[in-house]
Amino acid sequence: MKVVQRYGEIPEKQWSLLASPLGNWIVEWCDDGVISLSPNGKKESAFSHAVPPASVTEAWKAFWEGNPFYINLCQIAPLGTFSMRVLEITSCIPRGEVRTYQEIASLAGNSYGARAAGNALRRNPWPLFVPCHRVIRKDGRLGGYAGLSGTDLKRRLLQYEMVPGLKNSHCSS
Repeated sequence: MKVVQRYGEIPEKQWSLLASPLGNWIVEWCDDGVISLSPNGKKESAFSHAVPPASVTEAWKAFWEGNPFYINLCQIAPLGTFSMRVLEITSCIPRGEVRTYQEIASLAGNSYGARAAGNALRRNPWPLFVPCHRVIRKDGRLGGYAGLSGTDLKRRLLQYEMVPGLKNSHCSS
């Protein structure tokens, strides 16, 4: 994962719908990389709908097949040092595993920052590519997730990835 920061001047954006086993996702990109990824949405946009670049479709396919992938991400709004560290750490969580908000916060340098880590993940512009669905509460409950179906989508993503023990201890929100 490489993050290119583009503040101020907004790059020319394009978007497309990507199909997945769990529904459609909207991907927005520019020449520098993926700007955002969002689940289950309807797109109202002033910028163009297009065929995504091969790098995006290859990473998308690899994610759903459980294979490693590399993707360039384009950050157009500042997220802050702690938030970026949380996203970097989260991007390294292996498929089929989960971490707690507390673990992520500690690794990011703030052992009391579980809520701040959750807020950083709530603003994650690249879910799936930065797999925030793999972060849960320390009591085993799922915590929140963006999108129209929220924690239900998070649960289904974790079940799709076959996270051990999910059917019992991690199913409540």
